[in-house]
Amino acid sequence: MGVSVDEDGAPVAVVALCEGSVNKLRLYLDEGEDDFVTLAQLDATTPVKGSAEVPLASPGSEWTVRHPFEGVLEDATYDLGGWSENQDWSVRASFSQETLNGLKPGQVWWEKYDPKREVEVEMVEETAHFREHACDDWESSAGWMISW
Repeated sequence: MGVSVDEDGAPVAVVALCEGSVNKLRLYLDEGEDDFVTLAQLDATTPVKGSAEVPLASPGSEWTVRHPFEGVLEDATYDLGGWSENQDWSVRASFSQETLNGLKPGQVWWEKYDPKREVEVEMVEETAHFREHACDDWESSAGWMISW
C-alpha cells in the first residue's frame, strides 16, 4: 500500500497486492487504544486484486463512499488501510502531511521491507515502477504485512 496525490494535492491510495484482495479502504487518524477518527471510507463494488489507484476525494463509480473525504490536517500522521470483507487480508500505510507535500502526481510514497536489514525503508517511486516491483521481496517481507 502506498500513497500518492492528485492534481490538488489530495491523497490517492495506491494499492499493490501480492496475494488476496481488498474491498474496503479507510483513511483515518489513530488516536490510540482503538480510538480512530475516520477521514474517508470506501467500499469497492468489486474486490481489488493486483493494483489500483483510488483518489480518496473522488473515487469513481467502482467505489461506494461510506464516509466522504474530509480533507487532511496539518501536523497529523495518517493511516491508510485496505482490507477484505472477511478480514483475511489487509494492507496499511502511515504517512504525514509532509509526506503528501513532497509528492507530485504520478509518484508513490511507500515503505518497503528490507529483509537484509530487517527494517522498513521509505521509498518514493513512479507509480508504474511501484506497481511492477512492490511484490519483488514479498515472500521475505510477508511477516510485516498487517492483519487486522
